[in-house]
Amino acid sequence: MGAGQDGNAGGNSRPVRGHSVGIATAQLSEGVGPASPSRDKVSPGAPLARRLCSIAEASHYLAVSTWTVREMVWRGDLLHIRQGRRVLLDLRDLEAWVDRAKVRGV
Repeated sequence: MGAGQDGNAGGNSRPVRGHSVGIATAQLSEGVGPASPSRDKVSPGAPLARRLCSIAEASHYLAVSTWTVREMVWRGDLLHIRQGRRVLLDLRDLEAWVDRAKVRGV
């Protein structure tokens, strides 16, 4: 790949470390869930819609720092799943938190 073709901004050609942080809200609205009939009809090689994300991905999704997400988990504001040392968050719980945090007026 040449400069600018690897997805890095500014034409930097070094590889991107870590996982992709892009989580589309369309995944939540596409109906891919436990009761979805389309869930069983996944063609080989097709990417699966993700339901769980890491703290770093959740912080990007919510536009807050990773430490803010950690504090939300520690306080019990966000439910989480522990897989060994990893902490995973459900996208549906993030959406529910956003809905609960909305306020009217100024």
